[in-house]
Amino acid sequence: MTIGDGTCVYNNFDYSINAQKTLNIKDGDLEVLLKLYSINKKTLNEMIASIREWYEKQPHLPQGQL
Repeated sequence: MTIGDGTCVYNNFDYSINAQKTLNIKDGDLEVLLKLYSINKKTLNEMIASIREWYEKQPHLPQGQL
């Protein structure tokens, strides 16, 4: 895969670089976010399952990275 704007090109760019740091939340953040968006953990898990299902059907995205 090549990514860039023509002046700067990155071959085989790894979108999962530092993904764990980016997606890491602190204790209590989850409850605050669930309350803020008025959803419960069951709904959140269903949303995550839907995203994973969609992601797995995208051949242009790296498999096993989500």
